[in-house]
Amino acid sequence: MAKSSLLAEQRLLATNHLWQAVIAIRSAVPAVFVYLDVALQSELPLVRERYAVDIGAVDSGAFARGVLGPPDPIAKYRPLIDEHLWNVVQAYRTFICRVCAITFNEKPRNRPVIGDGRPWYQDARCMELLGQVIGADGVNQVMARSAARFSTACEVAQSRIASAIRESHERGALNLATGVARTQVQRLPQKSMKQLQHTLQRSRRPQPMSPTKSTREVGCLTLHRDDFPERNSTVG
Repeated sequence: MAKSSLLAEQRLLATNHLWQAVIAIRSAVPAVFVYLDVALQSELPLVRERYAVDIGAVDSGAFARGVLGPPDPIAKYRPLIDEHLWNVVQAYRTFICRVCAITFNEKPRNRPVIGDGRPWYQDARCMELLGQVIGADGVNQVMARSAARFSTACEVAQSRIASAIRESHERGALNLATGVARTQVQRLPQKSMKQLQHTLQRSRRPQPMSPTKSTREVGCLTLHRDDFPERNSTVG
């Protein structure tokens, strides 16, 4: 019981750290990306020109290393996290790093690491990663927006991850309750045997009999007055 409770507490702590990592990577996205996100595709060239200095100052390689490591800040919690939840969070982190790698330059080459200059939502790998996190319906929701697609993608992704964390907690609570119940069932035969022995001991004691009753219990037998016609008052 104590071990199960400790494991459940450790898993809860691990998922809390996982959620903090999800929040941290969104917060680490360069602020200038907001301007690129809210712009329509036709407006992107003008936005890039106006904010060229800020965009050029971002090092996408340093951003990815800060998010994913090494060392990976959440790798030590992996044994305590459901495989599905872990894969979803990793896909989300990789998605954001790839978006930044497409959008910003890597130092000292001063050019994007990957991509051909098109927006992230036209990159097949980015959309594949996003689909692993939010599903096809979520991707359709993102692509229905004419602007702020990245913000929408992050909001939907965080909502899905939060739901996966809640489901993980519920499964952990259910497993803990099942383990407690199984332990109680395993202990039941020994306890029941003691109760049975106690009942048998009590049944062997002499039982006082009242002559006014037509039947009486002696040990485990029930004797009827009609069984002993020669005695009318007591049963000896």
